[in-house]
Amino acid sequence: KIKQGFEPSVKEGFGAWFPEDIPVSDNCRYVVGKMLEMNVKNRWTTKECLSSQWIRKFEEASTKSIPPIVRDALKKFHHTSKFKVAISNLFVNQIDKDHIEEIRKFFDELDVNNDGAISLKEFKDGMLNKFNTDLDDEQLEQIFSNVDMDDDRQITFEELMTITAHRML
Repeated sequence: KIKQGFEPSVKEGFGAWFPEDIPVSDNCRYVVGKMLEMNVKNRWTTKECLSSQWIRKFEEASTKSIPPIVRDALKKFHHTSKFKVAISNLFVNQIDKDHIEEIRKFFDELDVNNDGAISLKEFKDGMLNKFNTDLDDEQLEQIFSNVDMDDDRQITFEELMTITAHRML
């Protein structure tokens, strides 16, 4: 019933989504495309939209924030069974490239010494000073411990990707 009155044709002067005479960036088109995805399973959630590069570029440079998709993964991931971690690893390749770039930026921001891993000190300093979190030391240590799946006292990019994939399940 909802499709009554809908004519699936492209009108003259209009592209598939946008009028030809209005410049629209590829990033904007990409995000809007993900929002309008017909297949609900592939359609972005609000958090995924808010984590996109295009949306996040509008934040003031002085107020860095954690991408919502990463923030929720950090909050909700708990040191869990190896089976759940293995399943989450299978879904890492399902994370959208736009979100991977935001996760990479977040990771690089915390990895101050560029050694490919985030120490507890880097994590705490970055979360408190760069991302202005209101979490206390104990909460940050708990989050760090939950994300550090192999208990080597550092967080790797792969661990961050795994917890993000886990959030998507």
